[in-house]
Amino acid sequence: MAMFHLYNPNSGEHFYTWNAAEIDSLVCAGWESEGRDWATSAGGDLAYCLHNPNAGLALIITF
Repeated sequence: MAMFHLYNPNSGEHFYTWNAAEIDSLVCAGWESEGRDWATSAGGDLAYCLHNPNAGLALIITF
């Protein structure tokens, strides 16, 4: 299952989704689509985001 990344240039927020309707809705609301970020299994593995605010980096991992 493909996961897509969207970015809100007004708030600096990042959002990840696989739902095409959600992507379309957010793009219409001013979010920028940054395309496919990664793929997960059809079983829906949990993904965790670790954010380092000092470096401005995020690491997305699964177990």
